[in-house]
Amino acid sequence: MRVCDAVLHAHQKGVVHRDIKPSNILVSAGAGTIAPKIIDFGIAKALNPDAFPASVETAHDQLTGTPAYMSPEQIDLTAMDVDTRSDIYSLGVLLYELLTSCSLFEGKDFSTCGISQIRNMVLTMKVRSPSSVLTEIGRVRLLATAAARKSTPVQLAREIKGDLDRIVMKAIDRDRSRRYSTVNSLMLDLQREMGLSYLFIAHGLSVVKHMSDRVAVMYLGKIVELAPSEELYHNPRHAYTKALLDAIPVPDPSKRRPRRLL
Repeated sequence: MRVCDAVLHAHQKGVVHRDIKPSNILVSAGAGTIAPKIIDFGIAKALNPDAFPASVETAHDQLTGTPAYMSPEQIDLTAMDVDTRSDIYSLGVLLYELLTSCSLFEGKDFSTCGISQIRNMVLTMKVRSPSSVLTEIGRVRLLATAAARKSTPVQLAREIKGDLDRIVMKAIDRDRSRRYSTVNSLMLDLQREMGLSYLFIAHGLSVVKHMSDRVAVMYLGKIVELAPSEELYHNPRHAYTKALLDAIPVPDPSKRRPRRLL
């Protein structure tokens, strides 16, 4: 979930990473906490065309990224409009591997293939659901996979089959219009399915509204308001909370919110 948080933060800043994979996720441990960090934005894409004074292309008609984690639209050299859903696909591949210890293209060695072969496999090869691939790996490997997750083969298959299968397959759908449209949507589905609780920290309340059951507002290093999400958004009490709510952009250029001075 923290990796999703990091990707969401990048998307909010108008950046698509385009190379999310295990080797680009570092995990630091200290003071009793574990914090994943996403690195290597070398082939990242700015969503705002005005982010650069001149037109910039990472590469043209070249394969940029890691094929096993690249979305179909990224590996399809005819597609130029890669957006945030490409990163969602990569997150889905990571989740697939976390659940099964198998790659999305199990048994295929991309290092021995040419670009055209890799492209054809990513665009056309049938992808099995996580629960299905578990039934096809050897028993020894299945036992090891289940043991690493403190489970049994039967229990692991039961836990994955159903909603987790659906979540993963939706995230890695070849048709990006059928994928999760935002990282928020993926996180909410995972939260509901896995019964997760997590702390989500943000500067803007527009995203928090759709992510949290309870919201705490901090001002000058102190919590000045704590309330259920619906209550806080409909009846804010502290002046800083009201100022944050007024700062949420209105999707109408003809309307303006009043400015509050603290």
